[in-house]
Amino acid sequence: MKKLKSPVKTSVARHDEHSEHHTLDPACAICQVDVGTKSPDGVKETWSITPCGHIFGSVCIKRYLAITDKPLCPVCRTDLFHLCSHPVLPVSYDPKKPLQSRDEAAQKAFPGEPRHGECGFCQKQRLKLARRQRRLEMLEGPSLGTGEEASADDQDEHESEHESEQDHQHELDDYSSSSTDSESEEGARTPRTKGLRWALHLAFTLARLTLDATRIRKMKTHHTEDNDEDESDNMAAADSPQLQATPSRDLPPVPGLYGYWDVAKKGPDWKFLAWFDSQAPKTKTTAEQFS
Repeated sequence: MKKLKSPVKTSVARHDEHSEHHTLDPACAICQVDVGTKSPDGVKETWSITPCGHIFGSVCIKRYLAITDKPLCPVCRTDLFHLCSHPVLPVSYDPKKPLQSRDEAAQKAFPGEPRHGECGFCQKQRLKLARRQRRLEMLEGPSLGTGEEASADDQDEHESEHESEQDHQHELDDYSSSSTDSESEEGARTPRTKGLRWALHLAFTLARLTLDATRIRKMKTHHTEDNDEDESDNMAAADSPQLQATPSRDLPPVPGLYGYWDVAKKGPDWKFLAWFDSQAPKTKTTAEQFS
């Protein structure tokens, strides 16, 4: 009988079918060099664990997941990517920790299924998008409806403004009557005293207006800076639909297409890779590694 060839490419790591899962091999399964004896790019390499319970050198597994065309485990070929198709960030592992197997350490480090949730980078971008929308709502004010809703809102606005003007007029009348009563009781006040009072009132009003204008100006400048920086970041989170988690294996795109499948860009997602590399241990992913 002819043996069928698997559609998944052969593992790049050393893998024995009946290997002891709890035994520790001092060599990294990717580079075949003992962990701790080398320092790639000046970074001290330690152990990192994946959700499937396999351990690798921390620098090797991060770089492998960042530049490989399919973020899968190098040993068992388990999916190591999130719902957004970004690779899973491995967690540091201490092999000297007693009474804890690799499976228990993996379950503790990854309590949920990574494929059913977004990565930390996409969650951060969604929060940034929500803050940006809140700032836009604060700057633009509430949006008016169409037709009867808009006319009703305008009528309510006019009524509220009319009521506020009436209340303000009543307050002025009460203030003038109280001031006349106090003046009649305490004696006539000089024009200089009245001028000082009005000057203080105007100064207080101008100070409030200046403070409000300064706040709006700061918000606008902050919004324009975020708009220039985050326009490409928020595109995927804003335009792409909510992806449903499915039990079937849908392989993510090639490394130049990281991000949501429907709005994936051509070329590496350098902003995600910068965030991915900045997580401990810090590595440096360059364009030459994609060739």
